[in-house]
Amino acid sequence: MGVIGIQASQRNGHVIGAAQVIDDDDLLLITNGGTMVRTPCQDISVLGRNTQGVTLIRLAEGEQLVRVDAVSEPPVDSVSKIEIEHADDALIDNTSVEAGDESVD
Repeated sequence: MGVIGIQASQRNGHVIGAAQVIDDDDLLLITNGGTMVRTPCQDISVLGRNTQGVTLIRLAEGEQLVRVDAVSEPPVDSVSKIEIEHADDALIDNTSVEAGDESVD
């Protein structure tokens, strides 16, 4: 036995993936044609399990959805000042070679 996640039909096709998300996350949809759609989860209508879902992406002729992923952005406060300083140091190290400097490390 199991729980029906979505009513698959000719209209909506096969289920290719699922992602556990919260309202602050985004959903990333990727097709075999290179199309990527990023949608905030808070903008997706919540429906019951016994439905056929909502349209999140329209596919071109012959195009198929190949990947669904949840994207979470860390809160701005979670980035420490030290990490920012190290990132700045790395940028400085990569750009510190002056024009005409022929020394090689």
